[in-house]
Amino acid sequence: MSTTKTTTKTKTSQKVEDKKQRIKVANTEIIIGETYEIIPKKDMDAPSGFQQYNTTKLLIEGIGEIRGIVFDETIRRWDTGFEVGSPCNKSLKPTGKEAQIKVYKDLIAKPYEDYFRIDIDAINDDFWITYSYKLYTGRQFDTKNPADLFDLFHALKQGKVCEVGEKDPSLQRSANYCIRSREKVITLQEERANDKAEAIFTFMTLLDALNDKDDTLYTILEWMPLSNIRGAEKEVLKRTMLKLFEDQKLGYDNARRFLDAFEMTKSPTGMKEMELFSMLQKLVVNRNLEYRRQQYYLDGVLLGNTIKGSAKAAVNNKEIRELVITAYENNIAN
Repeated sequence: MSTTKTTTKTKTSQKVEDKKQRIKVANTEIIIGETYEIIPKKDMDAPSGFQQYNTTKLLIEGIGEIRGIVFDETIRRWDTGFEVGSPCNKSLKPTGKEAQIKVYKDLIAKPYEDYFRIDIDAINDDFWITYSYKLYTGRQFDTKNPADLFDLFHALKQGKVCEVGEKDPSLQRSANYCIRSREKVITLQEERANDKAEAIFTFMTLLDALNDKDDTLYTILEWMPLSNIRGAEKEVLKRTMLKLFEDQKLGYDNARRFLDAFEMTKSPTGMKEMELFSMLQKLVVNRNLEYRRQQYYLDGVLLGNTIKGSAKAAVNNKEIRELVITAYENNIAN
């Protein structure tokens, strides 16, 4: 897959994404048209058996919660979230608060009222005293469906669900479940599969071109880094890299590191940095570099805290670069 095709595809996807309607509820952005799924939420205070499955609830099919909304005795109204005075809207910033609630009304409340031909005013006891929504692992909210969108809004607004990695401590405590966008999960899986395929294709192309005059592949693999790889037979390289790309846990990360390194070789500066890194690695093995106080020195000259940092310093500093090259030629190349 070429970089141009990937960029074009990304821009097109971005334009489509930008046209979608979005609603901010609590700290979660709902994208109208996407489907959200309830998944277990890890509870660090739960017994180890629960933590193993990242959950606060027993993983038994059908078990869950039935929730409604609160009637506020002070204002004598149901806490619908569709009024400026709704207690659950206290966290909204004063600036833009009315505009935000208008979005809730236009995109969530009105479609629900039109669909069910019902009045959901905050003083309609007949509706709110019977309204409830269900929460359970695996439940899906199709936001194209007014009822699902309505339920998801209240689950988020009341803090009964939150996204994975929620930063708000109060939402972390109150939520027993997490939600995720199924579309985003699928998109991420597709992107990772594409990156793996591109990494394999690029690797095989570079492997075919590998010879005494073109050792780009060795430079990339050393940068990743893979040690003692230079000079290995092509079949060994093939088996090694395909195994890394197909690893269940780290396959994508390996593919991404390979592709990022390949991109570096396309610029003279990037290629020079990688070549200097390779030289420095060999100087380390040959014990020509001194490592003290977590820093690398060559002939008393400070290079950097890491080998990659030292390579970057050598690219940007002519004196350091010449020092590294001279040390390599005197101790390794000859």
